[in-house]
Amino acid sequence: MRHAPVVRVTNFLPEEFRAARVAAKWSQERLAEQLGVDRTLIAHWESGRRSPDVDVLDASEVLFGVSAGSLRGAPEVAASEGLGAVRLGRSLSQAEVAERLGLSRSGYAGIERGEFRISAVQASRLAEVLGVDVAVVTEAATVNWAKGDGRRGSKLERRRGRRRELAGERAK
Repeated sequence: MRHAPVVRVTNFLPEEFRAARVAAKWSQERLAEQLGVDRTLIAHWESGRRSPDVDVLDASEVLFGVSAGSLRGAPEVAASEGLGAVRLGRSLSQAEVAERLGLSRSGYAGIERGEFRISAVQASRLAEVLGVDVAVVTEAATVNWAKGDGRRGSKLERRRGRRRELAGERAK
């Protein structure tokens, strides 16, 4: 059986993690038990020696009752570099984002390549998944669309043109 790769959070905020745990009145022992990890691992996260994986951090945010992304720093890249850069800055894979959005990985990859425009509702949901402001997603998606504009259409046109050519050859 194949397991999904563990994605570590690169912009983790250990001080914020500890503050949120203490504010929510969770002991390291109780949190470790709930997350299915060793207590010493919690101590390593809080000291900054290690970073949790994305799924564990997301679960911790829910347990602490804090907003999504609040235990992570700002993305390390500008939205002007596109959605893929923003996603990588949040230490997420395409598959993880696609799953959280309820899309196929290839469908989400098409959005990153600029093959599809996203609606305001989709931008809002993607911003929630990525833990960034919707303006960041909107700007990044616009960059992707500008880079990939016309790809899908031109590919479709090439296919149609090739079909017409083949149909013409058969008619002779």
